[in-house]
Amino acid sequence: MRTRFADGSGAIIARAASMLALGLVLGGCATPDAATSAAAPRGGSAAIPSYLTLPTGCAVLAGGGIGSLFADEQATAIWDRINATLTAELHERLLRDRQYRVIRFTVPTQRTGKAEDLVLAQLAEQRCNRLIQVSHQIAEDGAGRHFRFDIALFRIDPKPGHEAMAAAITVVTTAEFKHSYRYARTQQSLDDFHAGDFAEQVFADLTKSGVLAPLR
Repeated sequence: MRTRFADGSGAIIARAASMLALGLVLGGCATPDAATSAAAPRGGSAAIPSYLTLPTGCAVLAGGGIGSLFADEQATAIWDRINATLTAELHERLLRDRQYRVIRFTVPTQRTGKAEDLVLAQLAEQRCNRLIQVSHQIAEDGAGRHFRFDIALFRIDPKPGHEAMAAAITVVTTAEFKHSYRYARTQQSLDDFHAGDFAEQVFADLTKSGVLAPLR
């Protein structure tokens, strides 16, 4: 599948020089052992769910509105849709021949950069102990204008020493896989970018790393 921009989108992206800082859904989780808490049911203590203590399990594959936020809302929406397309292509490959237990979740554009609660809720609802995150960055640095996709897989564990009567469960997130895919932001590279080829490369890298084995 080829990902192409609608007419004029290249100009929109070029004009968006006032891009805000990249906001990852679990930005704090980029560092191993980042912690967050989940509230206990009203009137009770927070028992540790059994799925958080298992070596195997499932993963939420989160994409869409996870990435660069522009002053131009249309530019934000364009890149969120591209992210969502890549996430769908990767999900298709992860499910191929029922290989891995992965649930796809698309962050809506209106929550770009501020969707941590949505993703955490999905992890709890699906009872998954891993998160695969697809994020995007559109920026310019010393090497020139570029667009970049970052793939990360986090393991979710209860924090050691959790007390049975605590009012909330504190979980520790550990990055088991992180890889960035950077491309020059030229019209030629945008025209030549294939979502299917990109997803195949990411799938191959994840498979080679061995981090997908617990999701079988």
